[in-house]
Amino acid sequence: MDKDWKEIFCWFHEHPELGYQEYDTTRKIKEILQKDGIEIVKTGLSTGLIAVVRGSKKGKNVAFRADIDALPIEEQTGLSYTSVHSGIMHACGHDFHITTALAAAERLHEKRKEISGNVFFIFQPAEEVADGAKTVIQTGVLKEVDEYYAFHADPALPTGTIGLKKGTIMAAVDQFKVTIKGKDAHAAMPHLGNNPIPVMAQMMLVLQTSVPQKVPAIHPSVLSFTQICAGNTWNVIPESGFFQGTMRSILFRERKEMKERFFTIVQEFATMNDMQVRIEWHEGPAPIVNDEGLCDTIERIAKKNHFSIKHVETNMISDDFSCYLEANEKAAGMYLKVGTGEGHPLHNSGFTVDIAAIEIAAGLLTDILLEAVR
Repeated sequence: MDKDWKEIFCWFHEHPELGYQEYDTTRKIKEILQKDGIEIVKTGLSTGLIAVVRGSKKGKNVAFRADIDALPIEEQTGLSYTSVHSGIMHACGHDFHITTALAAAERLHEKRKEISGNVFFIFQPAEEVADGAKTVIQTGVLKEVDEYYAFHADPALPTGTIGLKKGTIMAAVDQFKVTIKGKDAHAAMPHLGNNPIPVMAQMMLVLQTSVPQKVPAIHPSVLSFTQICAGNTWNVIPESGFFQGTMRSILFRERKEMKERFFTIVQEFATMNDMQVRIEWHEGPAPIVNDEGLCDTIERIAKKNHFSIKHVETNMISDDFSCYLEANEKAAGMYLKVGTGEGHPLHNSGFTVDIAAIEIAAGLLTDILLEAVR
């Protein structure tokens, strides 16, 4: 590589920004692309951007998505290029995604005479808030894309290994918040109030055991409670409380049935206990379903590049990459895992990337995209 991609990666790692706040990140990406003479598409996006390498002949339109946002985590890696922003770090490898995409874009730009069609590079904001893909789609720039590609850093795989899965590789996720309102009272006189705390406790236990039963045991599903809050002192029954969490599934029909069961249980408990209830439900990304033909092609290219192949299981983590495929049902999609050196897991304050993975991943990505548009 002509550029010092290690230095570029370190810059992105040192300057993490949260979703829809990636202004410096966007400026840096734009600066690098412009120096290479790569076209930046007008989109109107406040953060993030879309670049395109246009081939010399007509052909397919393909796109690679690289997410660019970071997480609200205090870095504890001890790296010499640690985050300069307190409480924010690239704990999910998006700095790796950005750098690899930029390197591949440079290589493809140099080979543009070999390309039939166009290769779009989506530097997407706000993946961690499961919203950025929809913002990009609304620009209308990607309407004619035939194939979408994305990968994710995987600290469970050694450098030089990729993880592949035909069919569903990532789950759908929905967020919920349930607020229960009863009546406050002195803790010594509970009969004068209507305590929401035991009702929430019972409700959560029934939800935990009953909602997953709507899904066959052979299909994974996860219901997780992540926060519960009620009251502010020891001797007062609170008027209200809430709990929130996530629900994850891999099939569209089962996702719908789990949601219906969830609402039924919550509303029946509230009625039975003479409580008011409000359910706030945010439907997140759908499952990511990989195209089998593209999976075979990537496996062939990876073996040619001397990568080890690991056939991975469906992961219950979600990614809004699926939004691109939902918006264009005719497009094929492929999402793979790229080993970045075994170590701390994603979303962990100690997560690091093996910098050696950048060059070899960029080479693989270049070959994948070049094959798609030859």
